[in-house]
Formats: sequence, C-alpha cells, structure tokens
Amino acid sequence: MKIAVFGGSFDPVHRGHLAAADAVAARLQPDRFFWVPARRSPHKPGQAPAEDSARLSLLRSALASRPREELCTLELERPGPSYTVDTLEELQRQYPEAELWLVLGADALKNLPTWHEFPRLLALARLAVVPRDRHGVEALDALRRRLPGELAPRMRARFVAMTPVAASSTGIRERLQRGEACGDLLPPEVEQEVRRLGLYCSAT
Repeated sequence: MKIAVFGGSFDPVHRGHLAAADAVAARLQPDRFFWVPARRSPHKPGQAPAEDSARLSLLRSALASRPREELCTLELERPGPSYTVDTLEELQRQYPEAELWLVLGADALKNLPTWHEFPRLLALARLAVVPRDRHGVEALDALRRRLPGELAPRMRARFVAMTPVAASSTGIRERLQRGEACGDLLPPEVEQEVRRLGLYCSAT
C-alpha cells in the first residue's frame, strides 16, 4: 500500500493545494491520500490559525468532490506542536506495510533539515516534492548537496512536475480581510463556506 501524506495549516485550503494533490495523485497513484491539518505548526510560531473546526469544515467542502482523498485528524487530536515525524510514526504504526510519501512544496526544503527529528523523518517517508513560489527541482538538488554523508543515502525523493498555482493562504486571508472576492484562488464551495462561517473578515 502506498499512502500520500499532505500536511499543513490549510488556513484556508486553496486551489494551489488542490493542484498539488492532483499532480501527486497522478504521478504516484497512491492507494490512500491523507490531508493532515496541523493543530499548531512549529514552523509558524507567530501565526494563530483559524479554529480547528473551521479549517476542517473548509477541507471537507474541498474534498466533498474528491472521494479518493480523505481527512486525517491525528495532529488536531494531539496536544502541543504538530510535528510531522510524530504523524508519520503513528501512520506507520497503523499501516505497518505501507510506503509513506510526504508531500512537500519545494520552498519548504530549505529549512527541512531543521524539522524535528529530521533523520527519523527521512527514515519513515519518501518525499514527493512539488514546485512552489518559484522553487523547483533545483531546491531538491540543493538539499541533496547539503545533507551530510550519513543522511544523504536515507533521502528518497521524487520531484513531481506541475504548473504551480500562484496562491498563498496568507495572501487569501489578506484579500478577504479587505472584502475582496477570491474566486480565482478558492474553489467555489470553499469560498462559500468561508463566507458562511464569516472567516478572515475584518472586524470593522
């Protein structure tokens, strides 16, 4: 069994996330595809995401028409920072025969060696890297060169080529706070749910 694991704050989930998921699903053809919303990202210490229930509602809206993908709430159920290595260890425990693939944007590779228990992370999962924010396959090559000799052989990674969607959750939140429509960046069902819940709107 092959399992793709796509983690993040998803605050909110947007067309860029969905395009990345489509590309990974087409390239890797995983048996299961888990979206894993973080309770509290250790990589965004100054950012308080929307309530867990709200982000879950947005994800459910986005995935309603994507029956081959599913939500995994392990990180929301676990107290403290949402360390990816803990999630991978739990998934390995639940699916001991599975081949785990961690989906990452290429922009995240620069700081990946600083992630909690990075060597253990490499042992648990292969990396499915998608282009993001002008970062492409060269970011993966740079990471390979930076790894010390004992870690380099552990990294099993594949670059998943795709046309990136210029969308960021931060930019979307800023536009929504200004009262602007985001139909070009949010699927209609997600934008509708954002409006229904009154998320990211200015208080004034």
